[in-house]
Amino acid sequence: MSSGSAFGLLSRALRGVMGIVDGEPLEERRRKVRARVERHPELDVGRVSAFLGELVGAPFPDDDIQVGAARRNRLLMGDQLRLSWEEFIRAECAKQPVVLILEDLQWGDLPTLTMVEAALRSLKDLPFLVLGLGRPEVHEIFPALAKGRFGNQLMLPPLTRRASERLVRAALGDEVGAELVATLVDRADGNPFYLEEQVRAVAAGHGADLPETVLAMVQARIEALDADARRVLRAASVFGQAFWPSGVSALLGGAGVTRWLSELEKREVIHRRGPGRLRGEVEYRFRHALVREAAYGMLTEADRRLGHALAGDWLEGAGEPDAMALAEHFERGAVPARAAAAYLRAAQHALEGNDLGAAIARAERGLACAPEPAVVGALRLVQAEAHVWRGDLALAEERGTAAVEHLTPGSAPWFTAVAQVVAAASKLGGFDRVERWMGAAIGAPALSGAESARSTCLCAGASTLAFAGRPAVVDALIAEVERALSDGAATGAGTGAEVVAGLHQARAFRAMSGGDPGACATGLEAALAAFEQVGDRRNACITRANLGYCYGELGDFGGAEAALRSVMEAAERMGLHEVAAAAQASLGQVLAYVGRLAEARAVEEAALASSQRLGDPRAEVVSRSYLAKIALLAGDFTGAEREARHAEALESASPFRVAATAIRARALIGLGRAAEALAAAGEALAALESLGGLEEGESMIRLVHAEAFSAVGDAARAAVAISSARDRLLGRAESVRDPEWRRRFLSHVPDNARTLELAAQWVGTGRN
Repeated sequence: MSSGSAFGLLSRALRGVMGIVDGEPLEERRRKVRARVERHPELDVGRVSAFLGELVGAPFPDDDIQVGAARRNRLLMGDQLRLSWEEFIRAECAKQPVVLILEDLQWGDLPTLTMVEAALRSLKDLPFLVLGLGRPEVHEIFPALAKGRFGNQLMLPPLTRRASERLVRAALGDEVGAELVATLVDRADGNPFYLEEQVRAVAAGHGADLPETVLAMVQARIEALDADARRVLRAASVFGQAFWPSGVSALLGGAGVTRWLSELEKREVIHRRGPGRLRGEVEYRFRHALVREAAYGMLTEADRRLGHALAGDWLEGAGEPDAMALAEHFERGAVPARAAAAYLRAAQHALEGNDLGAAIARAERGLACAPEPAVVGALRLVQAEAHVWRGDLALAEERGTAAVEHLTPGSAPWFTAVAQVVAAASKLGGFDRVERWMGAAIGAPALSGAESARSTCLCAGASTLAFAGRPAVVDALIAEVERALSDGAATGAGTGAEVVAGLHQARAFRAMSGGDPGACATGLEAALAAFEQVGDRRNACITRANLGYCYGELGDFGGAEAALRSVMEAAERMGLHEVAAAAQASLGQVLAYVGRLAEARAVEEAALASSQRLGDPRAEVVSRSYLAKIALLAGDFTGAEREARHAEALESASPFRVAATAIRARALIGLGRAAEALAAAGEALAALESLGGLEEGESMIRLVHAEAFSAVGDAARAAVAISSARDRLLGRAESVRDPEWRRRFLSHVPDNARTLELAAQWVGTGRN
């Protein structure tokens, strides 16, 4: 999988830097990439060379674990490309100032601009200058440019009257009459191209009756050409602004075109750009977009349709990397099947470049071509994945379901589509749907080459269901992945490190749901190491967020705060807004635990706003629960009850409502409504026991149940409840292997410390 077309402008710029010429052998291109990277021994030469090779169309073998993993995951590939590019530019800047020139931005791509913008932010203190050149319409294509996000802008003004007059006299001579000069200058109105075309017409003896518009003038100029020259020009216009001799010849049935291209170049209708990007062949360009527009306008509709079909066929054979260009040629050429296939590649490239909007739109254009079921499934899969990362969960589930229905059961894309449906459905609280999908996945044997995709899918389902009260299902999914890994080891089949990472994560979540935070931390640390091994910064960031939360549950508040703040920064840099919001929510609770209540509330309110903006009910119930906790710590029992009730009202995230019910019970105790508190506490405990475990809140639920008995004056039952809570807490503490963590878990986490304190007061220090 080559990635150059996702970052077209940047790819072309870097190819020039490295001296890569199209058509030269792959080994030579690789050699040039590696030689350039080897100038910087501080870099990981193998990794950076491999991913820059992907970027410039010189792919290296995938025997490197990170390259192999990235080629199985387009979003991971995009992340690795951005990382390697940024490291390379940083190293270049350390040696000398770097100027990156991006020409023709109006024909550029958003992934390039996004990558360049990120580098400019990251390298703001280094001598790195980007010069982008484009026509005014570039602001319509990339609105962010107009907002000044990329730095200073310089708009070229029209030619002044004095400059225009000097240009006319320089071309026509000082003897030209003042009246004619004034006419030409007035009509051009500062447009240098129009002025030049008028001067050219006057010099050719056509000054008496000039066309009123520049387009009409260009058309008149083309009509004056030899018939064969016009024919060549019209064929060239089908390709767009750039074209190649062999391509034009193909559209003309193999006719020779060299003579006429030379003639058109002499007449300054077109110009040569040197060795092009296709087959190393000379590339020509129209001297101005209006010239191409005028020539294209002279074609009949039938000629255009045939021309685009032939152009698409020639470009594909010539190795055109821009799938979007191929798709548009085939669509205009009435070849819908080939257009749909090209739109699929274009959508996948956009996904790789993290241009999620373009990925969705391109896939939709492919679907409009009425492709075969397998292509429909692949297009819907692109949309599902893009919608998941955008936070459009309902659409993600819908598109993912459509993908599953059109893909071959047991294939790698089928399992990937199921994983996208599961990701969306779980965030919408649809755990019954998730369980049904997992039943389908575990019952579908993997087709050849789909083993890793199946295991990754099952791990995702296990992680999702770990906190949904389905321990038996989770255990079955984990066991199936372990069996598949064992079978793979026995047969010598390779297994992606990403599967190992997913398995560690699933085991970690299962441990936490079973009340074992120590095993959860150990599992997450192993998952983090595995994700980092394959260079998966995206999932490493998510895992580090979970690890920061876990550190907080273990009472290591300093470690938790440091981890969560680093996650928030990295997630925002990578555009992982959902991950940043989750880390922010966890940070709010950590800050509350250390007594920084005002800061905690501000952080948590920001996290709540993010969850609402993203439409994530699970995240919203978590943030509201944490806001209720913060209110409790501040002594605001009315506010705590209000926030807890808001959290409970989000029924779509029911497993996460249980802790909110316990918080409400504690608020009711503070408000003196003991009977109501006992009822709520009993409801929370019953839910905990029926679910078999929760992501968080077990200690609080058991503690509040005991506190509620005490509040209604039932000391005996309060003693029994607190004794049970203490025993369960100490049992969980035994799983924490690190002595310091175990001490913090029991003494620093407020609900744990309170449980031991009340147990000592009410029943003594020993176990019953």
